[in-house]
Amino acid sequence: MRSSTLSAEPTPIGGSARCRWPSGALPSPLCRIGNEDFFDGSGSYDGRFAQFYDAIKAAYPQLQVIATTGVTSRTPDVLDEHYYRSPVAFENDVHHYDSYSRSGPKIFVGEWASQEGSPTPDLHAAIWRRRLVDWTRA
Repeated sequence: MRSSTLSAEPTPIGGSARCRWPSGALPSPLCRIGNEDFFDGSGSYDGRFAQFYDAIKAAYPQLQVIATTGVTSRTPDVLDEHYYRSPVAFENDVHHYDSYSRSGPKIFVGEWASQEGSPTPDLHAAIWRRRLVDWTRA
């Protein structure tokens, strides 16, 4: 892994959204590796996650590392899940987290949307979304 990947120095290699951290200060205790890597048909995310996880934890042990899909090579601190479903699919999956380990990675649902109607969501999707927001505040 390139040492510049974990540095605060901007480089032409490493992405256009590189963070500039003030000397020694980290902007967040969280570090997400990837985004929506469940789309990765090559199956390479698990190996890439392990490389980044090891390097990040060695350089910044206080950071919590977030995986964007299930991995087996390392246990992430947080798992970022994304859901885009119909209101009925969400309702039918109400017990989704009942069997998740309470001692395993924390779950962060970083993206979700109720999709129904075209080209924009219909009233049923909008009402369901409002209901979900109320549930999450309870």
